[in-house]
Order: sequence, then structure tokens, then C-alpha cells
Amino acid sequence: MVERMGMGSRKLDSACYTIAGLRALAQLADALGESNAAAYRTSADEVQADFERDWWLEDEGLYADSMHSDGSLQLDDHWTVVLPIQLGLAAPERAQRVMARLERDFVNQWGLVHTRGDDERVWTLPTGLMALAAFQQGRAERGLALTQAIAATTRYGSLGCFKELIPEGLCFIQLWSAALYLQAIYEGLLGINPDAAAHSLQIAPCMPAAFPAVRLRNLVIGTHSLNLNISPRALHLEHIHGSQPLAVTYRGITNSVAPGETLTR
Repeated sequence: MVERMGMGSRKLDSACYTIAGLRALAQLADALGESNAAAYRTSADEVQADFERDWWLEDEGLYADSMHSDGSLQLDDHWTVVLPIQLGLAAPERAQRVMARLERDFVNQWGLVHTRGDDERVWTLPTGLMALAAFQQGRAERGLALTQAIAATTRYGSLGCFKELIPEGLCFIQLWSAALYLQAIYEGLLGINPDAAAHSLQIAPCMPAAFPAVRLRNLVIGTHSLNLNISPRALHLEHIHGSQPLAVTYRGITNSVAPGETLTR
């Protein structure tokens, strides 16, 4: 939870992760065959509807950073304003407005600033979340640039280490500094979204048009092992091993790929 003097007691990140947590519980319940999945999903829908109504600042084109006990909203231009986009909670029109505002006012040469006008250092974690949001919104060039800014930290100070700040500073052994970089590549750039329990895989790459093809070998998804070749305009998938066919969705079309088969689109 973000703790900052003067902010309201209810924080934007807590509100967003509550909704995301309820949706994750629904997914887990589905995977385990439990009967309460629908209840979790209904709760998430209800809380998200309240969030959209209560946290939006129309004049700013952003969601508030915090809410006071009386329901009044406060905006401190903190990096958490990216979370409704990164977590897929914002309505499409609002998501576009937030991204445009963030790109214009919150991003410098290194990435997403911590707090605009107050602490404009750039941290790896928020910048990684901004990269994921950019890829999600189809902004391939922006997403790639932010991901490359994270990678640049490995060239400063202790070589090969991802720093907490960009380009250099503070801790260099934090897992999430490297994890956000990898997440931006796998989930954002390559658009890989697996569901091991359902034996399914969605692939929706967001790659600049001139980006070279990426080859992944022995990617494990549950009981499945895959080789993938992903480019901006094509996919080649080899289902090396699996306990059953894998449902592969690429650009909105789903194909069942049995072990030993390939899929080229």
C-alpha cells in the first residue's frame, strides 16, 4: 500500500488489486472445480462498477490516487495512476485517455516518474507496469522503449544487475526489477497468456513492425512443452509434448494442436 502524508486513507493501488484479486480467485476456483467461482466473479464485477463510478476524475482524465473517508478524491500524480490500465480495469475510452495523459506528462527519457512534480526519479517496477500497459493498449514502440530502459540498468554500476532506479540507484538484487523486464517481454511484447489448468494458450503479440522474429524453445505450460517462433505478422508453434491437445488462440482464431503437431499462421 502506498503511504504518503496527506493522501486519503483509501489508496488506488489497494482498490485495483482488490478487484484483480477477486478475479484471480474466480480463476483459481474454476481451475479447482469449486462452486464459488461465480460468486467471486460477481463480487469483482460489482466492485469494479463502483470503482469506475467513484474514482474517475473527468477533468484530469485520470483516476484519483486516493479517496478520503468522506468520499472526496485526491490526485497527487503518483505512479499508481497506471494500475487501472495495466490491470485491465479501465473502460476502453478511459484507458486511452489515461495512456495519453501519462505519455504526455508522466514519462521522461527513462520511464514513468515516481510522483510528477515532487519525486521525478524513475523506478524499475512502475516503469515495467507502464510498459505492460503500453503493450496492452497497442503502443508497441512505447512498450519496447520502456522495456529497453529497464534493460539499460544492467550497464550501470554492478554490471548485469537490474537496478531499483533507472538508470542506476538503490538496490540491485530485487527480484521484481528483473521480473518486470521478463514479464514485459513475455506477456507484453510476445503476448503470451497461458492457462495451464484449461490446457489453453492465447498469443497476441504487440511488436513493432520491423522487430525480428523471436524463437522460444521448450516453453513449459503445465503438462505441455512448446517451441515458438513469433514475429509481428506470423506464428509458428510446435507442440513437442503434452497430455492432450492444446487450444491455441492467435489473432482471435482458436486451433486445437495435438502433441506432435505444428501450427503455422
